[in-house]
Formats: sequence, C-alpha cells, structure tokens
Amino acid sequence: MRHPATRLTVRAPAKLNLSLEVLGRHADGYHELCTLFQAVDLSDELHAEPAVDLTLTVEGDAPPGEENLVLRAAHMLAPHAGGRGARMHLRKRIPSGAGLGGGSSDAAAALLALNRLWEVGLGRPQLAAMARALGADVPFFLHSGAALGTGRGDVIEPLPDLPARWFVVSVPPFSLPEKTARVFRELRAEEYTDGARTLRLATMVRGGGSPEQGDLYNGLRGATLRAFADLGPYLAALERVAGQEWALSGAGPACYALAASREEAEDLALCVKSMPGVRYVTSAASGGARW
Repeated sequence: MRHPATRLTVRAPAKLNLSLEVLGRHADGYHELCTLFQAVDLSDELHAEPAVDLTLTVEGDAPPGEENLVLRAAHMLAPHAGGRGARMHLRKRIPSGAGLGGGSSDAAAALLALNRLWEVGLGRPQLAAMARALGADVPFFLHSGAALGTGRGDVIEPLPDLPARWFVVSVPPFSLPEKTARVFRELRAEEYTDGARTLRLATMVRGGGSPEQGDLYNGLRGATLRAFADLGPYLAALERVAGQEWALSGAGPACYALAASREEAEDLALCVKSMPGVRYVTSAASGGARW
C-alpha cells in the first residue's frame, strides 16, 4: 500500500538559454520565441509538508508573500486537493532577476511537490496548463534537462541530455525594475530572426552532439545591453580578462561560458574572480525526477 508523503524536498534548477531567437511580435503584445533551454545543477530547494493552512517561508533573496510564484502555484493547485494546506520552505541559491529562471523553477517545483504531497494525481498536460498560466518559462521546469521551447517559450519538446558539460556563470551586480518588459521594449525589428539557428542546435543535441561556445546565441543581447547601461562595459571587461566570449542567458544580466571539464571551469572562474558580482561553477543537469 502506498502511504501519503509526510515531507518532500524537490530541487528547482536554474536554466541557461543556449540559444534564444525572437521571431516576431503578436498583436496581443507577446513575442514568438524559439529557444534551447538547458537546466544546470545550481538550484533552489523547496520543502513541503502537510499543514492546516497554506504558508511559505523563504531563506534568501525572494519575496515571501503572495507575489512569490510558489504560493501562486500552490493556490492554483489547491482546489484540486480539496483545499488542503501545506507548510513550505524555499531555500534560495539562484539569484533573482538574473535571467536564470529561478522564480519559474520554484513555481514548477511547487506544482510537482504538491501534486505528490496532496496525492492529486494530475498528469503532465494538466500541470503544463497551470505552468503556462504562471509564466512562459515555467513549463520547461516540469521537465528540466535540455529542451526546445517554442511559442512564448512555453511549448516544450524535451531533448536528450547533453554530454557532460560545465559552465561558469557570472552574475553582475545590476538590477532593473520590470526587467523583462523593458528589455523587450528595447528590441528592434531588425533583431528578429527565423529560428533556424536554434533549430539546428536542437538537431545537433538530438543526434548526441554538444554545443560549443561559438554555437551559443541570444537575440535579446542587443536589447539587454541597451536596457542595462553598465552591462556592455561589464561584458567587454569580462571577455577581455577571460580571453574568450561569454553568452547572455535570457534577458540577463547573467552571462556564462562553456568549459570542457570541472577543472577548466574552476580555472576560468578563478581567472575572472576580480570582476564584480558572483560566479558559479555548475554543470548540465539531466531531466527527470529531482526528489
């Protein structure tokens, strides 16, 4: 007999956009995207256990109240569980507002954890519909690993796991209110592309290949550099110190470089340690369960 879970812990990984293209803008204001997501081992942790009420405490840089996507996800799922409660604790490690998808990943973790804790039994299609209502990146984090994202980035095709790859992620000390909206407002029509670059990269991954630094692309780079006044000089200095190019993740300002091994990644992180901000050495995370 299967017994109800009494306490669950689920990892909520960060993501990198190995390729991101903006194909155009719809009449409703949303942009059509084609992106290749890759989850990494840098992650938050969500703990959940049964309780009378639905509550959330936070350790780290994230709002504790109703504006937190974890609580919004929980309230969305709760009617399917007969109004049951849960005591949740979120331990944050992923920097907020950096383009690494931390809030979206936390929301997906809440859907997965509470679906099991409350024994709701919703399938992935139903959870994906809830995830789309929470944010464009949230459906990806129901799968993690590597995936192709189309539509608003919310139509997900899981891809085979990448061969072992390491990344150095650098998060500069810049913030921007309403960042995503402001970056997309800076986007110019000539920066739209047809998605072919991302689709080629997805084909490579399906065939067991792994991207190199030169394969990485972000169609939001120009718009992000225009929105963040200090990011252009920061990236230029980072690339000069490191002696190689760095890619931008999402709408930034986090940027990253590929490495062939942990040792190479640690050497690169040491090389740029004088740069402002925070560095993370992390590896590609596989899809599947994160319990």
